[in-house]
Amino acid sequence: MGADVFKDGAFANDGSLSFTSGSTSEKQAYAVQFAKKNMQDIDIMIVEGIVDNKNSLILTDVPGFVQIKSVGVTPNGSNQFQSRINRNDTLCIDGMAMKKKHRQMEKTVNVGLYESKFDCQTKDDSSNASVQVTHHIQWIDPAKQFENVIKIASQQRNLSNFSQLKINYCKFCMNIRCFLDPAISIYSQFSLPRIVKDVQDVYNLAGRCYDYQLPQVLLVKSFALLDFYDKHKHIANATLSIDNTKYIEKGMPTDSDLVPALQLKFWPDSVQPFFERIKQNRPHLHDLILSKTSMHVVPKWSAKTCIDEQDLEFRYSFSAIEILLAKHRTHNEQVLNGIARSIYYRYLNETVLPSYFIKTSVLWMCETMDLNDSQETPLLLAQKWIKYVVNKLNSGECAHYFIDNFNIFGSHTPETLEKAKHILLNEVKLDEIIETHMYTAQNQQQHFDTFNSNRKNYIYGLKVKDVLPLIHDYRTLKEDWIGLRTNIQHPNKEISEALDSLCTLRMFDGEKMENWKTFRELFLNHNDSSEYAEPIWDDDVVEDEDPAEFCSVLSMIGAVLHMIQQNIDDPPNFLTQNVQKDDVDVKNYQNVFQPIPWLDLMRATRSITLDPSVSSFSRRTVIDEHPKGPNEVDNQLTHMEHFSIIDVCQIALDKDMTLGEVENYYKGYTNEEIFALARAVKLSMKDH
Repeated sequence: MGADVFKDGAFANDGSLSFTSGSTSEKQAYAVQFAKKNMQDIDIMIVEGIVDNKNSLILTDVPGFVQIKSVGVTPNGSNQFQSRINRNDTLCIDGMAMKKKHRQMEKTVNVGLYESKFDCQTKDDSSNASVQVTHHIQWIDPAKQFENVIKIASQQRNLSNFSQLKINYCKFCMNIRCFLDPAISIYSQFSLPRIVKDVQDVYNLAGRCYDYQLPQVLLVKSFALLDFYDKHKHIANATLSIDNTKYIEKGMPTDSDLVPALQLKFWPDSVQPFFERIKQNRPHLHDLILSKTSMHVVPKWSAKTCIDEQDLEFRYSFSAIEILLAKHRTHNEQVLNGIARSIYYRYLNETVLPSYFIKTSVLWMCETMDLNDSQETPLLLAQKWIKYVVNKLNSGECAHYFIDNFNIFGSHTPETLEKAKHILLNEVKLDEIIETHMYTAQNQQQHFDTFNSNRKNYIYGLKVKDVLPLIHDYRTLKEDWIGLRTNIQHPNKEISEALDSLCTLRMFDGEKMENWKTFRELFLNHNDSSEYAEPIWDDDVVEDEDPAEFCSVLSMIGAVLHMIQQNIDDPPNFLTQNVQKDDVDVKNYQNVFQPIPWLDLMRATRSITLDPSVSSFSRRTVIDEHPKGPNEVDNQLTHMEHFSIIDVCQIALDKDMTLGEVENYYKGYTNEEIFALARAVKLSMKDH
C-alpha cells in the first residue's frame, strides 16, 4: 500500500480521510429517478481511525468479518473509541459505540430561510453498518424572524452587559474565521471570491449594531439598493419569493447514511486471491489499487456468530477501491453501470435483491468481458447484463468480487432469486418510455406549478406606468454600482433581475413594510461616529457583483443576526470561546463535501422548469441518457426571437394598461407587426 495520498485536485482518494461513497461518488445518481426520487441519498464513510497491522485483526468463521483489537488502532483527529472484552479476554473496539455517538447529531439548527432538524437512527442490533440521517426542513417566516432580530439588536444596546456583548461579537467573528476557510473551500466550485466577500459583508453589517463601523463600500451599496427598493416596493410581491423558496426546499437532499470506518494500513491475507486475479486480468488497475487506495472495516454483525459479541464485529469494506475502479471505467462500462442501476431502480429493489449485487455484477462483467467494441450499443449492453444476471440467478451463486468463498446470494431464498429472474425476463421493457414521476412523488411539481402560475399572474398584472420607470432606475442603479462594469443587457433580463430583487427584499419587510426602514435606522444611519471600532473585515470590492447578487447579502442578515444573538449571549457557547480545531477533523470535513457534485445533484430540481414533452428527466427508457444522465435542454427562445418588455410598454395605448391587457389587445398581431409598431414608436420618440 502506497504511503502517499492520491489526490484528485485537493481531495484525498486513498481512504485515509472521510469520503463520499456509492453512486454519488460514481456520478451516476440519476438512476434513482426511476424510483420516483429526484435526489440520491448521500453515503458518507467517516474514517475515524487507522488499524496499523494485521495482528490487530481477529478472524471470525465468516469470510470478510473480523474483530479489531484495541491495541494497534490509532484515532483520527479528535475521535475516541470505546472498547470491551470479548469471549477470549481480548480488549476489542466496540463498533456499536462508534455508530451510537453519531446520534449526537440530532439537533435543530436555523439555516437562512429554513429550520433544519437532523434525526439519526441506527438499529438496536449491529446488523446494519450505517447510521441513517434524515434531514427535516421547515420553512421559516423570514419577515417575522427579521423583525424579531432587529428588535433584539435594538434592545441589546440598553442592556447592562452590552460592552461584554460587543467583546463576544468580536470573538464570535474571529472564531467564524477559523471555520471560514474549510467551509468556503467546499463551495469553491460556485465562485470562491464572491462567497468570501458575501460572508464578510453580512458579518460586517451585523457588526454595526455592536458599534463596529460599516465599510464605506458596503454602506453605499446598502443605501443604493434600499433606495431603489423604497421607490418601487409598491409593485413587489413577497409571495413569489416565498413560493420559490418552498419549491427549492423540496429539492434539497434529505437522507444520508453515515458509515463509521477504520482504515487498514495493510492488505489482509484473505484479499490476496483478488490481487492475483486482478493482476492477471487487469494489470493496469492492479498497480493503481495497491499504490493509491486502501481497505476499511465498518461496524457490522454477520448475524452468523455469537450474539453476545455482535457489537464487536466488523466487515471488510472496499468502497475506496470501488471508487477508483469506477473512475477508470471506459465509456461503455459507464453506460453498462448506468443501465444496470436504472433497471434495478425501475423494476427491482432492496426487497428483491440488494443494490450491492448490481455493483458486483458490473464489476465482474467489466473484468471478464470485452465491452469496448465500438459496435456495442446501450441496447446490446442491457441485454448482456440481463443475460449475465439471469445465469447467476439460475445457479444461485454470485461470488463476492473481492473475497473468496463468499456468495452474495447466500442469505436469499430460492423463491426470491426466482422472483428476480421472472422480473428480468418478463417485466423489463428496454424500449418502454417511462414516466419517472420524480417530482410528483415529492410534491415538487405542485410547488413549481403554484410558483409558475403566481409569477405569470404577477407579471401580467404589472402596469406599463410602473414597468418603464423600474427598468430605467435599475439601469441607473447598475451604471452607478461600485465595482460593476456597465453591462446593459436585454430588457427582459434586467426587469427579471429588478423584480427578483424587489420581491426578495419584500419577503423580509413584513406586512407593514417597516423592517427595512428600521434596519436603515439601526444599521446604516450615523455610521461616522468616532466611538465606533474599525470594521471586522476589510473593505475590498468584488468585481462584477451586480445589485441582484448583493441583494442576497442583505437577505442573509436576519439569519446571521439570529445566529450571532444566540451565541454571544451564551458565555459557555463554543463559538465565543477560543476555538481549537483539529486539522484532521477539518480535512475530513473538506474531503467529504468538496467532491460532492452538488450541481449535478440539483440538476434534476432545476430541470422541472423544462417542457415535460422534451425533458428526459421526466420521460425516458432505462437505456437512454447514459453515462452522464439527462441534461438540461434550453428549449426557450433567445432574446432576439421575441419582443422585449419595453416593446410591449411602448405600444400600449394607455400607460395604465397592464402587460396582460396589452398582450390581449395585440393578440391578433404577428411578431413582425409588433416589431414594426415598436420601431415606429421608438423613431417617433426620437424625432419628438
